[in-house]
Amino acid sequence: LYSIGLGFFTLLSTLSIMGLNIGLSRYISMYKDKDKNKLKKIILIFLMISFSLSLVLALILIILSNYLSKIYKSDELTIIFRYFAIGITFYVLLLLSQKIFEGFKNFKYSVILESTLSFVKFLFLLLCVLFAYKLSFVVFSFVAALLLVSLFGLFLVNRFVKIGEVLKARFDKKLLINVVGYSWPLSLALILHTTLSWFDSLMLGYFKSASDVGIYILAMSIAGLVSLPSLVASSVLLPMFSELYEKKD
Repeated sequence: LYSIGLGFFTLLSTLSIMGLNIGLSRYISMYKDKDKNKLKKIILIFLMISFSLSLVLALILIILSNYLSKIYKSDELTIIFRYFAIGITFYVLLLLSQKIFEGFKNFKYSVILESTLSFVKFLFLLLCVLFAYKLSFVVFSFVAALLLVSLFGLFLVNRFVKIGEVLKARFDKKLLINVVGYSWPLSLALILHTTLSWFDSLMLGYFKSASDVGIYILAMSIAGLVSLPSLVASSVLLPMFSELYEKKD
């Protein structure tokens, strides 16, 4: 049941971010030393789009949670879907914070944020196991960890660019068109990749039992470690290449 809820959470989070997190690091690396005012406008655009989409998709999941639980023949999924829906916005903010750090080429803070999330999730999970082990509590601990770490991420982001100044920046429609024009091909690729990654698990949950889905997800997660080096390399190299391209080096 947890894996099914996590699958919907991942799909909707991907739709919310729309590949914008990748474009964000590119634009920050291009304008961080060139145009501070445009930099604030760009961050504002990314925040507005992702935050708005995450709220809308979270609301849709909450509304459809009862219907989806009937499809998967488990009433317990209703509360699980609703908890995961609450976590979508916090996860999107966390991803954007990491990409801001990468855009400024300060990967230390991105690693700190990821490590903090892993530690807080483990700590909350341990408390659930020791004191009140219920699946709904485990999902709630996951969402609580996202909430705390996303707020911590915004606190760290404030060291590089003041959030208050970003929110006061003037909305630039022309810049919005440029950002969307660059990001939409990345969005399609990312959405397609995420959908294909989780479609088999969600369909397996419909035709088979929840325990079968859990075993399948575990095997897939272990196999997915193979792609980890390329993911790390792309996160590090993209901002560097973008800055060199802008400088014509």
